[in-house]
Amino acid sequence: MKHKKKLQELAAFHGHLGPYLVLGYRMGEHALSLLDAGCPPPGALPSAKGLKVTAYSGHRPPISCLADGLQLSTGCTVGNGQLTVIAGDGAGQGRPEASFACRAKRIRLGVKPAVVEAIAEVSAKADRQGLESLAQRLWEMPVESLFIITHEPGSDAPVVTAGRPRVLVLGGEITAYHDFSQMGPIMRAFLSDQGYAVELTENRDALQEENLREYDALVLYTTHGRLTPEQVGGLLAFVARGKGIVALHGALVSFQENHEYMALLGARFLSHPPIQDFEVTVADADHPITRGLSDFTIRDELYLLTYEPQSLHVLLQSSWEGQAVPVAWVRSFGRGRVAVLSLGHGPEAHRHPVFRQLVGRAVAWSAGIPG
Repeated sequence: MKHKKKLQELAAFHGHLGPYLVLGYRMGEHALSLLDAGCPPPGALPSAKGLKVTAYSGHRPPISCLADGLQLSTGCTVGNGQLTVIAGDGAGQGRPEASFACRAKRIRLGVKPAVVEAIAEVSAKADRQGLESLAQRLWEMPVESLFIITHEPGSDAPVVTAGRPRVLVLGGEITAYHDFSQMGPIMRAFLSDQGYAVELTENRDALQEENLREYDALVLYTTHGRLTPEQVGGLLAFVARGKGIVALHGALVSFQENHEYMALLGARFLSHPPIQDFEVTVADADHPITRGLSDFTIRDELYLLTYEPQSLHVLLQSSWEGQAVPVAWVRSFGRGRVAVLSLGHGPEAHRHPVFRQLVGRAVAWSAGIPG
């Protein structure tokens, strides 16, 4: 009942109930909870706390409706000088994103592409009732399914590291598979249990060189997409100066138009048979990542690859139609190290104890952490 009253308040303020209005409200509310200490609670006047909000939503509906939702949840307005709305492109069309600054903390939230696509699909039908129904569903969805959350460069991110190695996990998908909102928290949990300070992001600008400086290792769990020259340059500089990269599963399907990225991994995805149980055998039992491990069975996707055998130091392998298939391998680049594990399609694989052990060891080895 309480949420119905809030939705009525939003509709009364804005003139109607729409998806981006609801997303703006929830975005602001969640940002305040993440900024936490030193910033006002949702609904409080923020002036004494120095909260600043920048909406990149432009001035053209429907995305511009995001700004009204932000005003209601944060108390920041254009009038009080604490909300800035970026005009967008030449036609006034913006992006469903906003950044929030409070003292030394700065975070950015963006609406996930899948959510934007769902809104566009309903909007194309010019169905006002359908849009209101979608807005109500967005109100009830978990924030992890709605937003990409990034701590911006230079921010005092609210993450306690206590001297632990810092790991950035970059995810994001342009398909229905490898849902980072589900797999990201699983990875963060099991890597945290192994002693790492873990941050998650879907913002590929995190790969720019200045944004990676504070991390010891980077875990890639992306799917498809492209990299800008600045992003791939930052990635290569990161590993070249002695840091570690661990590429998991969909990372082999990612950024395939970038030859430098593909050369870094050493293999290219071709296809995969259906998900099934298959045996993984240890090819190098003396390497720190696989030392002491036995052969194991996992239910997952077996990636079939094209590669130069002499360019990979294979640690784990399987077989398909009588041919050996590498499953995990390592490489060197500059002063840094790259570990690739083709496993990890879904939650079942991510909960496999050997998979978790392999990822943790790969992070340690790639970052040069004694184990």
